Amino acid sequence: MTDSTDSIDRRTAIRTLLASTAIGLAGCNDSSSVAQSDPFTDVRVSDTTLVVEFDADASIDEITVIQPDGEAFASRSVTSGSSKETIDIGTQYSPGEYTVHALDGEETIGERTLTVSPDVQITDLKLGRNYPDEMYEGANDLAIQAETVLTVENTGTGPDSVTQLLFEGDVPQPTNKDADKSWIYDTSSEAGGDADRIVIPPGESTKIYSTSRPFTTASSNVSCSSDGEVGQFTAIVRLEIGETLQHQYDVEYTGQVLSDCDITVSDADQ
Repeated sequence: MTDSTDSIDRRTAIRTLLASTAIGLAGCNDSSSVAQSDPFTDVRVSDTTLVVEFDADASIDEITVIQPDGEAFASRSVTSGSSKETIDIGTQYSPGEYTVHALDGEETIGERTLTVSPDVQITDLKLGRNYPDEMYEGANDLAIQAETVLTVENTGTGPDSVTQLLFEGDVPQPTNKDADKSWIYDTSSEAGGDADRIVIPPGESTKIYSTSRPFTTASSNVSCSSDGEVGQFTAIVRLEIGETLQHQYDVEYTGQVLSDCDITVSDADQ
């Protein structure tokens, strides 16, 4: 994810500068190459972008970003009079502490650190058949009857993306885990189909929709009865950065036949 404008010479200079700064600080508290006046006004992650804002009057030639392993992540040359630079993070970065430096020639005149790390959780699951108004625009009757609406929330400080949505257990149609597809509806495409991934920005909740028809009525995996048939299933969400999420739900099928069954779902952990 390193920006193409980074050069070996610049990386070497940055490492040398940081090392000399650390040594100076260890020997004497008043000795540092970092100026006392911090030119940064804000450093934050927005969506999948690192936003760096600074004083337009500051003498800054370059903004550099060091990733958690100490290697150069990206750099931007700063135009005189500008006050903001943006750096794409994407969803394939290494989570951890990032350090942003403002350079005036070879001198570090400002430094900020921030933790960039996602924390995604499953917060809600609904059946399309029970909540048709919450399905995506243009969903047909088959999708409404068979698909689910899953909500995930990212309370972390960095973006992540959902790469696959699976169901196993007591659902009419457990998901084929070996299929090379996400089983997530692509709401950004007019043609629909499966999305490659769904980005979950930090601080946001996102709805994702299944395409595997876990609650199709054309199945013999579960049965329906007037007394109610109870079971349990697991929703599995695979992430690009974070660990795979698994959440269990209790389910009851009440009625005569599956096509007319009343299906109720509740959180097994509550």
